Amino acid sequence: MIGSRDANAAYRFIGDLAARLATRVQVITDGLKAYLNAIEDALGTDVDYAMRIEIYGEPTKGQKRYGPADCLGCKKESQIGNPDPKHISTSYVVGQNLTMRMSMRRFTRLTNGFSKKVANHASAIALHFRYYNFGRKHQTLKMSPAMASGITTKLWSIADIVALIGGQPGGGGGQHQLFAVTAEVGEAGLIGQEAGRVATGLAGGDEQGRGVLSDDRGPAFAMS
Repeated sequence: MIGSRDANAAYRFIGDLAARLATRVQVITDGLKAYLNAIEDALGTDVDYAMRIEIYGEPTKGQKRYGPADCLGCKKESQIGNPDPKHISTSYVVGQNLTMRMSMRRFTRLTNGFSKKVANHASAIALHFRYYNFGRKHQTLKMSPAMASGITTKLWSIADIVALIGGQPGGGGGQHQLFAVTAEVGEAGLIGQEAGRVATGLAGGDEQGRGVLSDDRGPAFAMS
């Protein structure tokens, strides 16, 4: 899902997440209050939820316009249930945001390469995650996330991905729409949503078998 960091997008994202969960999980977010309300409404008490809140000071002298503010530290706050303190971290999604910025130049800051239309933005993100999940061999998995999840049996080629534009089967399973994008205007702004989304890279877990899902400050996007 593509959206702003506001209550409307948070409710859509967490509602979509709740519909996909089969067991109790631990969820970690940054300090955005919209997540707290959305998680309470969508998951109730059937979740272990905590916030990792970063504390910022004044920007470095001479860097007020373009430089980031100085991070003075962070605090961890348990919100719902009994989250494991060892896993109150947003490292997974911070790494994912970095991968996006390095892989899609439209996310590079202070340039004119940003998307001019939300549909183009959604299509670029769909293409990136299709390749990331199906066509890229990950060092930790020794295969693609889609192969590790049992969704496909082979590493997709660029030709397999291009074939999806015409709705042709590819990559060992089914017909998918690569650039099927719907957009609707809500009270909080424009939301673009990729149809036929596929789970991203595998989330971490603890010794009790609970999943660890994170979201954090970054590009105005959430991918599920």
